[in-house]
Amino acid sequence: PAGALMDLWHPRATLVTPTDGRTGLSFDGVPWKIVLHTTESTGYSPDRSSYFGNPYWPHATITAGRIYQHLPINAGGYALYSDGSVATNHANAVQCEIVWRAADGDWPDDLLDTVADWVTWVQAQAGVPTVIAEMFRDGVTVASVDSPIRFGNQEWLDFSGICGHSNVPGGNDHWDPGRLPVDRLRSRLAGVTPTPPQPHQEDDMLRYIY
Repeated sequence: PAGALMDLWHPRATLVTPTDGRTGLSFDGVPWKIVLHTTESTGYSPDRSSYFGNPYWPHATITAGRIYQHLPINAGGYALYSDGSVATNHANAVQCEIVWRAADGDWPDDLLDTVADWVTWVQAQAGVPTVIAEMFRDGVTVASVDSPIRFGNQEWLDFSGICGHSNVPGGNDHWDPGRLPVDRLRSRLAGVTPTPPQPHQEDDMLRYIY
């Protein structure tokens, strides 16, 4: 599947590529999926040497009105844990960290617009359908390896659509993106035309942050 991608870098992203030797993991060739995370912070300061002081790079970080891309989408990110029972980062998961807090359901419109821009572009490249998993459920403990909305191992490998860290098995116990307003995001995905694939210019230094 990785070889079928039309473009690897979002044409409007600011590139913040790692200098710590992490260039992406291999993919296993299972169905493509998009995984949404939240940073649990209110801001993002681009740094090519590490990701928030650690090596857990996603493919992109999203703020209101801006996409920072760290890795090409034909290689796996590093933002998921695996206890060895199932592939997580290697399972054709294109991951983005959204600068927001999982407990706060009052997402700004411009942040959701930018998330929709990233998601629709990935969908156009990898053929990910607009199938959105249940990422949060009131009245249950979602931040648990035993959460009722967390996928089983084979369910995760077979899934193709949009899900959260809250759905990922393999020892993951996070609940982000938490109270993401899924209906508001879905309406944006229905109304946004995916960004057409464009040639990526490796020497376009204005798009890089050093």
